[in-house]
Amino acid sequence: MKYQYILFDLDDTLVRSVDYQIYLIRESMRLLTGTPVSDAFIHAYRTHIKHQVRDRLQMCEALLPCHGEELKKITHQIAANLTDEQITNLLTVYPGMHDLLEKLRNAQVKLGIVTGKPQPEAKRVIKLLNLDLYFQTVVTRDHVQKAKPDPEGILLALRALGMPVTELSKRDFPSAVFIGDSYDEYLMAQKLHIDYIAAFWQWEEDGIGAQKRADWEKRGHTGRYALQTDQLEQYLQLRD
Repeated sequence: MKYQYILFDLDDTLVRSVDYQIYLIRESMRLLTGTPVSDAFIHAYRTHIKHQVRDRLQMCEALLPCHGEELKKITHQIAANLTDEQITNLLTVYPGMHDLLEKLRNAQVKLGIVTGKPQPEAKRVIKLLNLDLYFQTVVTRDHVQKAKPDPEGILLALRALGMPVTELSKRDFPSAVFIGDSYDEYLMAQKLHIDYIAAFWQWEEDGIGAQKRADWEKRGHTGRYALQTDQLEQYLQLRD
């Protein structure tokens, strides 16, 4: 194994969260404005602007600039009030991901998650989807002072996974890799000279993978793309 430490983003990397995000934003906008918003509109808006925003909360600000903060609070409330059944219906682990994580665990690789989700929401989702079996640490937005693309979350995760202080102080981590789906995460990894694998399977499902790759390359991305989850085994050197 090339890597001793592997960090994953959560949404649209480990977990298909499109339906979940659309549901939260749709219901929040309905409660705030009294006007129904179609899933198709939110999905189209999401695919159009996601390269410019980091997460659901920034998307709220983009959709309703005058009510962004209020919309954020409502999405948190709705997420907290979802039943376990609703969460497992709206969120699914990508095909093949459990098998991959099992192989990594058997190879004694140290695994962590760095996510922009609030801690209670992330903890609940990870537990319900049985991802807690594999990950030794989860760093959420509540654990950091600065959001992505600041590398604080990566450093916290590597420290929690037991990376030696002498190695952490070098800010150069050949034994670590970050797997995520946003350009901000790529920038975050670049700042620490950490390998980055762009998880593009959701963009491929959305039908705009080629468009996003062209956009990333125009902005300076020079790393690897995984268009399907099964490509990760080769990139992580689990198979030839």
